[in-house]
Amino acid sequence: MAEDKNLEKKMEEPSDEKSDEDILESEAPYGLMSRIIGIFIEPGKAFSRIAEKPEIWGAVLFTFFILLVSSLLTMSKLVDLAVQTTTDMLADKGMPTEAMEKVITWTEWGTKFQSISSLITVVVIWLIFALFVYIVGLIMGQEANYKSSLAVVAYSSLPGVLIKQGIISTAMLISRDWSSATDFQLAVMRGSLSLYTLFGNTDMNAHLQAFLSMIDPFLIWSIILMVIGLKYANRTKMSGAWTTTIIAYILYLAALVPLTAMGISKLNA
Repeated sequence: MAEDKNLEKKMEEPSDEKSDEDILESEAPYGLMSRIIGIFIEPGKAFSRIAEKPEIWGAVLFTFFILLVSSLLTMSKLVDLAVQTTTDMLADKGMPTEAMEKVITWTEWGTKFQSISSLITVVVIWLIFALFVYIVGLIMGQEANYKSSLAVVAYSSLPGVLIKQGIISTAMLISRDWSSATDFQLAVMRGSLSLYTLFGNTDMNAHLQAFLSMIDPFLIWSIILMVIGLKYANRTKMSGAWTTTIIAYILYLAALVPLTAMGISKLNA
């Protein structure tokens, strides 16, 4: 009887061992495309796999593909817009025609290079932001490491890359002819459904314009994904993941808003 009671007690106690189903699921193939698609439809499962084997190549390849397609679709319009803006500015300054042609040629090539090199800019932002996330995680006493932090940052950015940069910006640029780069930039800031859409205008401070333009549904989406990712990557509770994410994003906005404001001021000028 005693042995039967002990057996029943052991059966009632939760076991730390993984079931055969869990083991089979963790060992099942989960490649790059599975991770990318999983971020959109099953982020918990995707980030649990990303935390097991951190890598950013899937996010980089996906981002490169989206930005390349966007560049191919919008290259000619971006060049025309840059040339038109530069020509008007140089004409106002009274620059000679020969000198103006040289500047316009450099503008054309510079615009093409900037369009193609946008991937590098995105990855650099990921590298810096991941450092913020990693340091905050360490301060919070979590099991943080830079590689997993970088993977979480990269994959949580993918919805914004696809929808905001890949679809909205591209569709807006090719949908009509813009009279100036400023008009196009303002349209993008409004079209992403950011706080600038509700409260922004060109008369307000450039830093405030930059801040309002960066707070949009895609930022919120990225924050939620990062919380889920850090829960698995840093092996922390949801509250710890939220705290780490919020602090990291405050640092991120503090660094990026002034740079965005400089770009807005330059366009307005």
